[in-house]
Formats: sequence, C-alpha cells, structure tokens
Amino acid sequence: MNTPLRILHWTPGFYPEVGGIETSLAQLIPQLRARGIQSSLLVNSSSKALPTFEILFKANIYRAPLLSALGASDLSIIKKCQIKITEVLEKENPDILHLHLGHAALLFYYVLMPSRFRV
Repeated sequence: MNTPLRILHWTPGFYPEVGGIETSLAQLIPQLRARGIQSSLLVNSSSKALPTFEILFKANIYRAPLLSALGASDLSIIKKCQIKITEVLEKENPDILHLHLGHAALLFYYVLMPSRFRV
C-alpha cells in the first residue's frame, strides 16, 4: 500500500479568519483529502483567542505568531518561532511544503530553517 502524499500549507491565515487564501484552503483541503492527500497547515496567528494546535477539516492546524515575530526587536521571539516551525516540519514530515506567502515570512524559510527543509 502506498503512503499518502503529505502537504504542509504555510499560510498567513486560516479559518476562522476570512479571506481569499483562508477560503480557498478551507475548500481545497477536503478535496485533497478525498483524493487521499493529507494536508496540515502552519498558520500565522498572533491571536491569543485561537488555539496553537487544533484539527479542522481533518487537517492538523498549527498556529504561531510568525509575522509579528519578524517585526519584533526581541530575537528570542524569532528563535521561538524558528523552533516551532522546525518542530512542525519534523512532526509532519511533508512531501510538499506549499508556501502561500509572498512576504517577510519567507525569511524564516530561506534563512532560519534547517537546510534539510529547504528546496
């Protein structure tokens, strides 16, 4: 039996937030699941009201304050996010890392991520 393809979507937002990427992913994840593709999400969120981990649409959702960490002058916050991202990558072990980002969060990917996770 083949192991399912695993995709980690790295996104600036997700449900319950509403926007283009958030809505598209909420529709895409069940469709991928129906085709046997497992999805998980690494979501930028600085909201204390949302859990740092939950399962929605049968997908693991991890939340961390990625963008606010980059804007902070405290390097310890950036380091905590780097550790969180690395933990998520190691736990999920994705076949595909889909970056739904085109801004500063890419810094985490290109500069701060361990080389084994870079393209």
